[in-house]
Amino acid sequence: MFNDLKELFRLLNTRQRVKVYALQVLFFISALAQIATIGSIAPFIAIITAPELVETHPIYSAIYDFSGVDSFTNFLILYGAIVCFVIFFGNLISAVVLWFSFRVSVSIGSQLQRRLFGLYMANQYIYFMKNSPSYMINKINGQIPRMIYMVMQPSLQLVSQFLIVLMIIVTLFAVDPMLAFVSGIVVGAIYYVIYMVVRKRTVQSGKTVTNVNRQKLEILQESIRGIRDVKLMHIEDWYENRLDRTTRRGLNASSYISLAGDLPRFIVETVIFLAIISLALYMLITEGNGTSVVSTLSFYAMAGYKILPAAQGIYKSITILKGHGKVVWDVSKEFDDAVLTATKKDKAEVESLTLKDALKVDDITYTYPNEPKPAIKNMSFTVPANSLVAFVGGSGAGKTTVANLVCGLITTDSGEIDIDDTPLKGINVKRWQHSIGYVPQNIFMINDTVSKNITFGVPDEEVDEEKVKLAAKRANIHDFIESMSAGYETKVGENGDLLSGGQRQRLAIARALYREPSMLILDEATSALDNITERNILKEIRTLSESMTIIMIAHRLSTVEKCDNIFVFQSGKIAEAGTYNELLEKSDYFRELVYGDEHAHKQLENNV
Repeated sequence: MFNDLKELFRLLNTRQRVKVYALQVLFFISALAQIATIGSIAPFIAIITAPELVETHPIYSAIYDFSGVDSFTNFLILYGAIVCFVIFFGNLISAVVLWFSFRVSVSIGSQLQRRLFGLYMANQYIYFMKNSPSYMINKINGQIPRMIYMVMQPSLQLVSQFLIVLMIIVTLFAVDPMLAFVSGIVVGAIYYVIYMVVRKRTVQSGKTVTNVNRQKLEILQESIRGIRDVKLMHIEDWYENRLDRTTRRGLNASSYISLAGDLPRFIVETVIFLAIISLALYMLITEGNGTSVVSTLSFYAMAGYKILPAAQGIYKSITILKGHGKVVWDVSKEFDDAVLTATKKDKAEVESLTLKDALKVDDITYTYPNEPKPAIKNMSFTVPANSLVAFVGGSGAGKTTVANLVCGLITTDSGEIDIDDTPLKGINVKRWQHSIGYVPQNIFMINDTVSKNITFGVPDEEVDEEKVKLAAKRANIHDFIESMSAGYETKVGENGDLLSGGQRQRLAIARALYREPSMLILDEATSALDNITERNILKEIRTLSESMTIIMIAHRLSTVEKCDNIFVFQSGKIAEAGTYNELLEKSDYFRELVYGDEHAHKQLENNV
């Protein structure tokens, strides 16, 4: 448990640690305030039961004289008011300290979430290919809050309640050392025995909660993301049953941890009140002085009233920490792993790096993590500025990988990519990315308006409505948008689900064109379009290539007939390059891609 807290403390920055240190001081002040409330009541009860104490007892007599009142009744009223003020002020201090401790822990939690999210965002694209969205969302939105609410807050409560118990025990020792010692041994033994009985299952329950939280998120994301298949295959019940079983396991584990934390309270309450009654009977029999009994019992009853919830709080905090402590190591490892591959953020504005002469790829090699063979090996080619070129080849040939390398989303193992004579490294990556537009195979849409999707990431005050419409016209989607119920303010649904595949593709092309890039990369960007729409967009693309460089990645080779140059990819290398007609004549592989294996030879004979 102490190692868990030590690891949690390691995650905090200097400012957060200072806040935690400040809390310890406040906890000590709160404990003193609670002792004051206990100490103020016993004398008040004693004076009520034995008024003669204001004359016979030196301390009470001095207080009575100092008060300056003219009667015993007025003294009682004054003293009662002071006791009420002490109790109110003591509890107010404790409430404020508790509120502040929650504020500190919540603030630390939100900062840790932002830090981890920032580390994720600072990683290259490959990091997100290796880790699923549900995995990262669970770390940020599940594990960190759990660490705060189930580790940090209980640990702070543990310190606070421990100080209260310690101060009360010290006070009890001052009154009756033997009685305080016996009481402490009995109560401590009860808590210790129960803790030893439940601790193993508590740790196992904590592990179950961790696994269940991850599994539930995966089930929910799978079922909702794949709702079309779920509906068509009628497997709603299968997902419901999986979720129900997983949820029940998680709730049972969480319930056990809570039960293990609350269980001793009933036993200890019974023991303490039996002890107080026994003490009262013993004092009446041995001393025979009812006044002394009332005074002493009032003090011990008040001490028990304060120490019982504090002791229970200590035990419950320890139980919760035992059950959930391992989440700290889970979060800590995630921070360590993410920071290893994160790149330093540069928030300074930079000037765009515009392609004016040629994009040069020189002998590049790239291997995906944990893969034995490189996806791209010793590849070189040149793309002249303001030209229309295509990457073609079978699935897995390396086309999209090269596109990601050219975009700076991933970094080459060796070789160099130059924008004109500027290497694509360091700050130049950010400069270059300001100057490119990329339309991927899987279109990403936000659950907002058509306009917001086209201007994605642009502040509202900087949006140029005329540029929005021009980009939509170039993407051949303006007329469709105008026909929608709210035009450019029409909501597109979660990930564009209210649009067809072709409409999403055209909207993505409009998004890329809005930023007026110097290079446009289209990765299967017309695959979902009908023939008429595709021809219109291709015509616009050929026009655009007069003022920008365009790279088309295509499986449907009818879309690349008019390209200035075509690079044929095969097994991570460029097997051939040339125009459409040149490749038809000289490349068997290209003819196979165009016509298929059985028709390639016949088509060659017809062309000849």
